[in-house]
Amino acid sequence: MDEVGMVVGNTETGKFVIALPKDTKLMENEYVVTKVRERDILRDVVGRVAQMGALSEILTHETTYDSLMKLVSRDIDVPKIYAEIETIGYLDEGGVKFPRNPPMPGEKVYRASKELLDSFYHIGELPIHVGTLLTRDDVSINLNPKGFLRHMAIIGQTGSGKSYTTGVIIEELYDKGASIVIIDPHADYVRMNRSRSGDVIIPRFSVFRNSMSVSRFDDVDAAPLTISLKDLMPDEIANIIGISSNYKRMIGILSAAIDSFKGSMNYEDLKGKIESWARGAEKPPKSYKDEDAQNVLRYLTLAEKRGITGIFSEETTPLEQIIKPKHISVLDLSGLKSDIQEVIANIFLTKIYEKNTTSKEIEPVFIVIEEAHNFVPGTQYSKSKDIVKKIAGEGRKFGVMLIMITQRPHKIDADALSQANSYVVMRLNNSEDITAVKIAAENLGDDLSTLLPHLNPGEAIIVGPVVNVPAIVKIKERKTQEGGGDIDIVNTLKRYRESYKEEG
Repeated sequence: MDEVGMVVGNTETGKFVIALPKDTKLMENEYVVTKVRERDILRDVVGRVAQMGALSEILTHETTYDSLMKLVSRDIDVPKIYAEIETIGYLDEGGVKFPRNPPMPGEKVYRASKELLDSFYHIGELPIHVGTLLTRDDVSINLNPKGFLRHMAIIGQTGSGKSYTTGVIIEELYDKGASIVIIDPHADYVRMNRSRSGDVIIPRFSVFRNSMSVSRFDDVDAAPLTISLKDLMPDEIANIIGISSNYKRMIGILSAAIDSFKGSMNYEDLKGKIESWARGAEKPPKSYKDEDAQNVLRYLTLAEKRGITGIFSEETTPLEQIIKPKHISVLDLSGLKSDIQEVIANIFLTKIYEKNTTSKEIEPVFIVIEEAHNFVPGTQYSKSKDIVKKIAGEGRKFGVMLIMITQRPHKIDADALSQANSYVVMRLNNSEDITAVKIAAENLGDDLSTLLPHLNPGEAIIVGPVVNVPAIVKIKERKTQEGGGDIDIVNTLKRYRESYKEEG
């Protein structure tokens, strides 16, 4: 191993300082190793360079510029180069342990070898390869599939690469045989079965889309995503067609109409029953009057004209079409109103959860939720909030694993976020978001959280049971097409300028 410096000054178990030569090639976030005596055994303790600095006792801000120039020209002072090291730990019996003693001043420090770092980040069977250490492209970072049992959150501001990173993880999970269901509110994943050149490289792939959805990618074949009226509560139907929750009699009429059908029922059946009461062909049940039915009929007719009733069908899309071994299913909710997106997410997430909690043989499934702060918000109500929180709290017992993606962690439900024991955190600048992540991800720490505003696109900090120790990672190249990137605004404007030149 290459010697890089020496331990100096006051040392602690969790951090220490090393002196460096003037021509050092060491960088921040590089990994070093030094000897620490633990119970009469010298251990190779690995640390991360948290910060580097230079210090001069002569060239200070109190010295005039002219005096500084004279001192520099005479080469009187040699600045002290130093690095602050955050202790990571040492290997013992196949695991990483934290030292109970500090390194001694005067102990030599070396650049950590590839072999040592490989041992630190080795996770065993079915590794999920996501990239390399940021400062060591010869050290691969793999995620432990067992860590996904306790859920994951992928967090980063717009443009940080979180959807790209999610795609990398989905590709790897698919290769390992996973069943994956993606709640996709913006059609970011509907093309991820294809390579960048357009070739199909993920054959076991399906997109499901409701007839009301307006997708950016109409060329993508999609199977129907439908919901039976029988799978909705009367107040959910009322909300979809625009009836306020305050109109209790109108919701009651809807409920009575639904209850009048013992078997299957479609939208035409529901409207026909309400219409028969409104027109006086049948007497409304209980204490309801003709005008109650007439009021509901007006909403039903208006919703039909607006195309809103396309969400309803006689049957709900069967789960066996969505959940299959080694298969990716994308529920494309793009173009739908947020409350309708929530209703659809609630229906299918509930069915998946109930299937696994009642089946004798559990079929593990990974649920990926984009824009998770909209489906499980912190302070606002959401129709999908309760089921997402239930999966976050109990899903691991039944093989329902959650991956939540968000750019606004402070807007997501704190309990749900804290249930995600593993975190892939990319660039964040907003102080509220950084605080929310620090509270949820207890093993992120102050040293790592200070890096979040300075991460480049495609760089991430990974903490939690998916890795043995925290890792600062450069995410590898994705194989499949990405749909969540920004538009090419410059070339779009150039094209418009050439196509529509002003006359004269």
